[in-house]
Amino acid sequence: MDIQFISVSDKDTTEQDQEMTDAIKDKIGPPKTYTFHTDDSHGWLQVPLQDVKDSGIKVSRYSYQDETYAYLEEDCDCPRFLDWLGTDKSLSMIQEKNQYVRGSSPIRNKQQYKDATQ
Repeated sequence: MDIQFISVSDKDTTEQDQEMTDAIKDKIGPPKTYTFHTDDSHGWLQVPLQDVKDSGIKVSRYSYQDETYAYLEEDCDCPRFLDWLGTDKSLSMIQEKNQYVRGSSPIRNKQQYKDATQ
């Protein structure tokens, strides 16, 4: 059996990657950005309430909310949401920002998440 190796330069790969990224963006729009908040002992993914509703995930009492966002608890609710993002092609490109607070995060003072359908 003959094996043929094809060499692709980094420049070619970068251009191909950019073309693919541009094609995806044209189909699904720009990537969404979610902020991951952490304090000394826990973390939450800040997600627009509408995105949580669209996902259909069941959110635990360990997550919080305000008028605009849900703050999905890192061990249970956040992974469920990220799993959903991985299967929903319209939201498959995401960017993440991190926000650390020393001590106790103000998120802990927000209202516990309540499902609007309950």
